Amino acid sequence: MSKATTILKNSLLSLSAALIFVSTIFLSNMVAVKNTALSLIIIFVAAVVYGLTLKSSTTKSVLWKWVVSLPLAYLILQYFWATHYAVRSLNWLLPRYGQSNAGGRTAGAVLLLVFTVLCIIAVGIAQYAVPKWSKRFAHIQWITALAMAVAVIVIVLVLEQQFPSYQYVITL
Repeated sequence: MSKATTILKNSLLSLSAALIFVSTIFLSNMVAVKNTALSLIIIFVAAVVYGLTLKSSTTKSVLWKWVVSLPLAYLILQYFWATHYAVRSLNWLLPRYGQSNAGGRTAGAVLLLVFTVLCIIAVGIAQYAVPKWSKRFAHIQWITALAMAVAVIVIVLVLEQQFPSYQYVITL
C-alpha cells in the first residue's frame, strides 16, 4: 500500500473515531433520559468500536490517528453546539422540558467520563491484546469504521429533523 493510501485510510479512520466519540456522547445522553442501562451498553459498544478503529500495526500509528481525530472531534462538536442538539433532543424526549438542569449536566458529565475511560481501555486492549495485525483485519476495520461513521451521521441527522426548534425551547 502506498504512503498516500495509508495516510488517507488513517485519516478516514481518525474521522470515524471522532464521529463515533462525539456522537456517542450526545446519543447516549438522549438514551439515558429514558434508560440508563441501555445508555451504558451503548457507550460500552461505542468504546469497543472506537478502540478497534484506532488499532494499528504500530503504537506510532495509533497515536497519529488519535491526534488527527482531536481537531476533527472539535469540528464535529461545533456542529452539535451550533444546532443546540442536546437541549433540542431533551425537549423532543420530554416535551416542554425547557433548558437542561444541573443534575442532567452532571449525569452527562459522568457518562462522558465513563465513556472516555472505556475508550482509553479499549484502545489499549485493541492495541496490545487483539491478535497480531493482519491485512485482513485492516480491510475489515476500514469498512466497519466507515459503515459505522455513515450510520452515525444518518442517525444524528434523522433524529435532528425530529427535534423541536431551538426558538421553541427557549420560549418555554
